[in-house]
Amino acid sequence: MPPSRLPSLAQVSLTLLLLTLTAVAQASARHPDQMAAQLARKAQGLGLSYLTRQAAEGSGPLLLWPQGGQPTHLLVCVDQPRQLTEDHGEPALYSLGDAYNASLQRIDLLDGKVETVVRGLARCAAQAATPWGTLLIAETRDGTGALYELLDPLAVSDLNLVRPAEGQSDALVVDEEGRPRRDLLAYRQGLPNLAWGGVVVLPDGTLYALDRRQPGSDALLRFAPLAPYVGARRLALLEESPLRHGELQGLTAPCAGVCPEAALRWEPLPDWRPAPTGGEQAIGGLLAITRSDGFGLCWGEGRVVNCVTQTAGAAPRWSNPIRASGLARIAGLALAPSGLLYLWGDTAGAGLVACLPDGEDADTLSDGCEPLLLPSDPSARVGGLVFTPDGRGALLSLAHSDDAQMGAGSDDILRLGGMLTPNGGLDLGRWFEQQRASQRRSLFGFGPMEEGAVPELDPEPRGGL
Repeated sequence: MPPSRLPSLAQVSLTLLLLTLTAVAQASARHPDQMAAQLARKAQGLGLSYLTRQAAEGSGPLLLWPQGGQPTHLLVCVDQPRQLTEDHGEPALYSLGDAYNASLQRIDLLDGKVETVVRGLARCAAQAATPWGTLLIAETRDGTGALYELLDPLAVSDLNLVRPAEGQSDALVVDEEGRPRRDLLAYRQGLPNLAWGGVVVLPDGTLYALDRRQPGSDALLRFAPLAPYVGARRLALLEESPLRHGELQGLTAPCAGVCPEAALRWEPLPDWRPAPTGGEQAIGGLLAITRSDGFGLCWGEGRVVNCVTQTAGAAPRWSNPIRASGLARIAGLALAPSGLLYLWGDTAGAGLVACLPDGEDADTLSDGCEPLLLPSDPSARVGGLVFTPDGRGALLSLAHSDDAQMGAGSDDILRLGGMLTPNGGLDLGRWFEQQRASQRRSLFGFGPMEEGAVPELDPEPRGGL
């Protein structure tokens, strides 16, 4: 080769760098022969195994079913836009035999078999069990998402939401044979249309909703049923649901945004309207935390966890927010039976962290957050997390990964094992802040991150529960 045609040192270096980056990307992407432990860098002692590799792409919030006993299935909310995936007639119009995108799936906990329960929601973003035995599923749908009530998620398959609810218009639901089935899945017109980011139902049927387009206290709404639920009877008909009629309420605060320790007030919202169209706020997840004197409601807003506490006979109040280490935008929260708060983000590559409550020290900050799991694929992120009833294991969805080598888009649902129950009775406080590293496994229930797996964390995690 003539000297003028020889590549320069810079060109050779750039070529080697690109080849290295390509090899790293290919090694971290999902592939059929991958072991579960290769999907994430994790804390020492934490075991990973597959429940399934065939969950729908965009697998998000998780819920074990049935509630209150020995669960047999995992319910998965699928965060995907509404679209026809099987079209046998005129394009964009439903014909018998057509199928919309999977929105709710159930997975058998014994063999990992995946079945689609409901199709046709626009980005299923939240689900919750009701005290009367039904399931609530909600969508974001560009800020006008609806909430639906499903009679029994184990008894039906492939329900198609042909005409989604818009404003006060009812939805059309059909089964595989094209028969209307509003008796199985009903649109709750009394609930607002919004960018649902979370839903919680209390034992009396009071429902709390999270609007992803509203900051601060405006993000939290309450629906008080006209006929509160009493007893433990499972409803046989959706028309008996307490959520058919009620009053929508919102919080009023003495300041804009978050007011730490400030008293709040619930007020009726007879003329409530969805937030103007536009980008969603960095808001996600809604978690109810039972307390000895009442309960708390917590959700993520950016890097912070906001909490409103409610005690009997008192006004709701803001509690001190928690700042989550290593997460730029909090997508979800889960409370382990041990009392640890687990958080995950909605940005590519975001992992899972665990935060301790505040001890008896001079501040009101969390006594520390530690990383538990970080996806190997930089495009993937945690979609949802749910703990087993004994708290020694969990199920996690790993979503939005690079599926180029898989042949088709899908997500992994992982079993997390080897999680010890930490010493929840220890008064940590200032002592913990000094001894966290050496006592990590006994406090959190898992060891430090494996070599080369430590994500960047904030030096001073903030907040308290």
